[in-house]
Amino acid sequence: MSPSTRTGNRPARLWFALGALTLLCAAGLAGWRALLVERSYAEYSACSGCLHMASLAHDLAPISLVALLLLASRLPRSRAGRALIALPTVLLLAAMAIDTVVFRLLYQRMYLQEVLRFAGESKHSWTVAADLLGQWPDAALLLLAVLAPVAALLACLVGGRPSNRMLASALAPALALPLLGFAVPEPDYVLGESWQNVLEVNRPAPLDRPYSADQVAAWRNAPALPSTCLQGQQQRPDVIVLLVESLSAYHSHLHAGIMDATPQLDELARANRYVPAFIANGFHSDGGLISVFNGRVPIPAINRMSSIDAFVGFENAADDYYARMRGLGYETLFFTGGELGFLGKDRWSSALGFDYAEGGESPVYGDLPRGQFGAPEDAALLRRVLDWHAARQDSRPFFAGILTVHTHPPFVVPGTGTLDEERAFRHVDALIKQFHDTLAERGFFRHGMLIVSGDHRSMTPLKPGERARFGDTAFARVPMVIIGPEGSPAAPIEGRFQHTDLLPSILQLADSEVCISPTQGLLFAQPPQPAEVTAHASGLNREQVQVFSARGQGRLVLDGDDTRWEDVPPPYADELLAAWSLDRIDRGPVRANRLEYLWGLLGYDRERAADPQD
Repeated sequence: MSPSTRTGNRPARLWFALGALTLLCAAGLAGWRALLVERSYAEYSACSGCLHMASLAHDLAPISLVALLLLASRLPRSRAGRALIALPTVLLLAAMAIDTVVFRLLYQRMYLQEVLRFAGESKHSWTVAADLLGQWPDAALLLLAVLAPVAALLACLVGGRPSNRMLASALAPALALPLLGFAVPEPDYVLGESWQNVLEVNRPAPLDRPYSADQVAAWRNAPALPSTCLQGQQQRPDVIVLLVESLSAYHSHLHAGIMDATPQLDELARANRYVPAFIANGFHSDGGLISVFNGRVPIPAINRMSSIDAFVGFENAADDYYARMRGLGYETLFFTGGELGFLGKDRWSSALGFDYAEGGESPVYGDLPRGQFGAPEDAALLRRVLDWHAARQDSRPFFAGILTVHTHPPFVVPGTGTLDEERAFRHVDALIKQFHDTLAERGFFRHGMLIVSGDHRSMTPLKPGERARFGDTAFARVPMVIIGPEGSPAAPIEGRFQHTDLLPSILQLADSEVCISPTQGLLFAQPPQPAEVTAHASGLNREQVQVFSARGQGRLVLDGDDTRWEDVPPPYADELLAAWSLDRIDRGPVRANRLEYLWGLLGYDRERAADPQD
């Protein structure tokens, strides 16, 4: 804005000073948020310097809007007219301020629907904020957050008017400011909400749009996906599925040639079986667990992205897997080092049908040091499974799922505190080899299988060369290594497979018959049979499900009644659209409770706040 004002126009000079202060505060909030993004997401993703410029670039748009509103406030002659312009200006600055403060407190963006839930309890919310922001430099952030909307209010209400020529000269840079953001490339990173501005993260989400009764009825009357039944092998091997947190294709030199963080797993893959083109159906751990152990594509429910109810609606496995395995005489178990109570894995594993589930809160871990998610080191988890196996007297075959923890970003090397992605994965690579060797010494592989995969591709930006190597599947690629039973061919399994193929593949191996849809493949059939359609619930665009087929790549856009295919629709496109939409509808909306949960971690009790006499 130009400082030039009409001669002697003191109100205009005051407006300029307050307007400049407002814009400085807005820029300060944007800069503070960029630092927080760098401190949290960039360190979390082991990509220092990747995200802060994108954060600043995206905040240019709301800063430009503030500048335009300040200029517009000079047009009305009356205070009432200026007050009408002050309202959106103050609200926008307040949103930027609250967003930055909430991000500082919780490393969570401000979602309007969540903030409104706490609006009636501002006194108690302020208590939490004041306690946490009582020291420098956090006190400066709190001051900035209060000053920005106050300065905006005063700037809009004050009288005075610069010349039209000066207003016009200030208009051009205000309009051009957002264009500078286009010079900053978008990061290849699934957590787009990290760098997007407060307006972008609060846009109406197609993902959360409801469905009309007429459309639901039409889908219920649509043709179902066809089913094909094949003869099973009735082998009934023992099966261990080892899901390694964040293990990605790029970690493996064999699978990608980008890093060499899993040399021993690569050696095991070459000596046994592996899938060069393997897709994770989900983009985070709960999606990985759902796709592997439910056998279902983890298409998000309405409100899922603002909820911690990760497994609600996924209480049943595809093909009634656990009941069928029980009928075949199997014992089914689930082990993880993380606490089972986190995100409700205890309720999920019980409802799903596991005979036994155990997490890091188990007394078997005693007083061992804990890390992320309350988990002991992965070495302790794998020792625990080996101890269970050694002590097992049950003659039944078993199916055991294992989820590791300690290769979760930011990739802490156990025992050192050092952040180093390659060393962290070399550490777990050595643990996998030790685990395999112990099982081999016990003769497990005479009639047993160890299946190793990542739960999802690491939630980090793409590495150089990943997109060139994998194309549109880059965000979904994880290793899949299959060891045993003895006598199995040592060769890669060609074709594109996915996590949801695992349960029907095991049923085809163990039972006398299995029936599959076009979205299910069979890894252990002779020859292996890829699914006609593979899917990845996108983390980059949460309202989209990427779908891959022989026809090419398509995208199912989840948008209420306007749910639709874009790009290349797969085979059975209409049947798939109806089936996946009905799956979301039948699971129902989940509670938008993520911010409330995070406040709870800070000791904020919403119910007590509502009844201060308690």
